Amino acid sequence: RLGTHPDVAQMKNNLAALYMQMGKLESVEELLQESLKIFEKKIGKQNAGYASTLSNLGNYYRIQGKLDKATANLQEALTIRKEVL
Repeated sequence: RLGTHPDVAQMKNNLAALYMQMGKLESVEELLQESLKIFEKKIGKQNAGYASTLSNLGNYYRIQGKLDKATANLQEALTIRKEVL
């Protein structure tokens, strides 16, 4: 199914990042969660796309003042990046 291809996950991540830059935060979390689910299902968690999405989700939570969630996501993203890059 095309809607669950890793390229779709990357585009959702990119769109969410753009929305964050624009200050349009309403759909950011949903887009990022969808992206994570696609990456995990199709290629697993140990890849740069998953790490990038986690990083963006961490930044979103930081903006929202949800610092515990931000920290957890950013730390996981860092761990993955150290392992795969």
